Amino acid sequence: MPEGLRGWVGPRRLVVLVVALLAVAMVLSGVASGACESLEFYRRRDPGGPSVVDRFDGTELDDARWTRCYWWDDDGCTNLGNAELQWYLPDQVQVADGVVRLVADDRPHTTDDGTRWSHRSGMITTGPPTHDGEPRLAFTYGEVEVRARVPAGSGLWPAIWMLPATTESRPEIDLMEVLGDSTDILRMHVHYVDGDGERQSLGQDVDVEDLAEDFHTYGLRWAPDRLEFLLDGRTVWEVTEPDAIPHEPMYLLVNLAVGGEWPGPPGPDTSFPTSFDIDEVVIRPRCGS
Repeated sequence: MPEGLRGWVGPRRLVVLVVALLAVAMVLSGVASGACESLEFYRRRDPGGPSVVDRFDGTELDDARWTRCYWWDDDGCTNLGNAELQWYLPDQVQVADGVVRLVADDRPHTTDDGTRWSHRSGMITTGPPTHDGEPRLAFTYGEVEVRARVPAGSGLWPAIWMLPATTESRPEIDLMEVLGDSTDILRMHVHYVDGDGERQSLGQDVDVEDLAEDFHTYGLRWAPDRLEFLLDGRTVWEVTEPDAIPHEPMYLLVNLAVGGEWPGPPGPDTSFPTSFDIDEVVIRPRCGS
């Protein structure tokens, strides 16, 4: 023990200090263990390190890595909270030439309860396939990169985002949202519950080149004290509000919504079928560190 500490740390205080340090270490170890345990499957598949890379080789989506609906999947799914027009179906997720395409079209679909949906579309997620299921991959802190090309057309709403493994709706990190009638604006959001239990949101719009013209890399660096949003490796927004930083395992979602309260319905400028194309996903978990 350094000399300067001997004057105030007696035996009893030393025991208390040691116990406190051990408690902190156990908490941090638990966070790291929980985050790392969820990577075990990926480590078996990618023994070279913790990074998860899917370049969508072949002609089939790897169902051990991805699900194709929200956890409330019932022969498909949708997001009723946004009044969207599409019903997500597995066949709308197509893999070819190293690209997964989330295909939206205007073929109607009627669900078993008689509800008629005017459009079909696709989504992929590393989340749980059922309410009681385990996420394919959830992690706490780290980096995410998704290389994708968005479609253009009013009423289209491609998004890359994250939700908590608890299946709660908060916190939510929106790495990227694009409205099809303004594909030169990158929109990012963080939705969270503050210390008083109130729902809050932060957002940022950034003027960019037309994102529908080519593939771009949308990124997130998630640390205990900040969220850093990137486009093609360039930081475009940072969030440092303490309450807005998640400290729990979250999973990734990529989807192409049609219609809804925010983008509105498709217009005459929107051609179907259209697709949100993804050719690479990289996740580098920090395992709670």
